[in-house]
Amino acid sequence: MKIEIIILLIICLVSVDKIITGANIIQYGKNFSEEKRLEVEKNPMAKYFFEKLGLFFGSVLYGVVSFILAMIGFLVISYFFGDSKALWVIFLIYGLVIINNIFFLLKFSKVI
Repeated sequence: MKIEIIILLIICLVSVDKIITGANIIQYGKNFSEEKRLEVEKNPMAKYFFEKLGLFFGSVLYGVVSFILAMIGFLVISYFFGDSKALWVIFLIYGLVIINNIFFLLKFSKVI
């Protein structure tokens, strides 16, 4: 599989994750407390970036970090199991993260 396609897929997954995470934080701030809106983020590394750089720039920088970590994970897994299995693992992990973020976005939006 071409590396350019894999890079594009991982960028798309990371971008969707960061956009939905930002929407969750904004929605939580609207519903509960604007000062405590970062409490909704459970990832301590992401929370650190958001506290130091703000929501937008923290999301961008943490997105770059997430992309680098996902690529390293892909390369390590593909070394042992091949590209297709590594891509399935990345899709599975990010799929679960995105579904979880969507669930909480719907919860904080009071849809469910």
